Amino acid sequence: MMKQQLIFSFLMICQILVAQQQGLVTQYMYNKVTVNPAFAGHSGDKSIAGHLREQWIGIKGAPSLQMISFDMPFMESDNGWGMNIRRSSIGISSKTSISGMYAYKIPVTDGFLSFGLEPGIQNFRMNFGDPDLFAYDGIEADESLNGKTVNKNTFLLGFGAYYSNEKAYFGVSIPSLFTTNFDIDQNTIKSGDELQINLMAGYTFLMDDDKSFMIQGFSRYTARFPLNLDLNATLLLDKKFDIGLGYRIGSGVLANLHKSVTGTFGLKISENVFAAFSYDYALSALRYNQIGSFEVLASYRFPRKTPFNPGLNPRFF
Repeated sequence: MMKQQLIFSFLMICQILVAQQQGLVTQYMYNKVTVNPAFAGHSGDKSIAGHLREQWIGIKGAPSLQMISFDMPFMESDNGWGMNIRRSSIGISSKTSISGMYAYKIPVTDGFLSFGLEPGIQNFRMNFGDPDLFAYDGIEADESLNGKTVNKNTFLLGFGAYYSNEKAYFGVSIPSLFTTNFDIDQNTIKSGDELQINLMAGYTFLMDDDKSFMIQGFSRYTARFPLNLDLNATLLLDKKFDIGLGYRIGSGVLANLHKSVTGTFGLKISENVFAAFSYDYALSALRYNQIGSFEVLASYRFPRKTPFNPGLNPRFF
């Protein structure tokens, strides 16, 4: 057990000291405005959503993520604006950010293309006074274990592009165009954000009036961070129920390409309320030390005077 704790501590330290990146999510398809500012106002509705993810349940200090998002059309135009509030934590470190979004939407051929910017501020915090933090192998004077708290604010500027038509979508985004480094008590230890690129795509197969089948993919890339690729297949029934299966692969220090399989269930509770639940079962060596990852989302779309175009699925496109 001690060996497993040592391994996990090493993995968390690698993630903390090399790069603090945008938190991993399974339900990106239900709330794309949190990963791509170009989606703001894209559905034509005013909406608000809450998103919670608890990763690797059973391991102390495992990643945790909470998000609140809001977006709507801008002054009755095709453009959109919105806001994201996000908090993520892993081990002794945490990040809290608030950002605004503006998206410019252009009709193209059989669909729409939009470009978005997301300026914001972020607070980075690392608590070296955490009582669970200690040194191994008799190290008595670890410079990191100084009992202090690192607390620093940085500026964010995200960018995104998004295209969609009645059956397909494709998006690319960068959470922040700036790279940041946080000095820890003037030592050589560094932690910060590096340039991250998100790619997403999806295609819908219409089976009949009440059923459709969608395949989707989402990938995150950073030069010194494990590559993740999510592949998802979702069946929509009676325009009220979503049943999906997902498969995550990626590189990393665990040297295990197969990361997890995911089950997702979504329910349109009413005309304006939607909720979804996901469970990730780990395929890597971490499956022996935790019971999986859970994700919950709830969204509300404010009623509007004109009916929404039924040719587009508002949760995906």
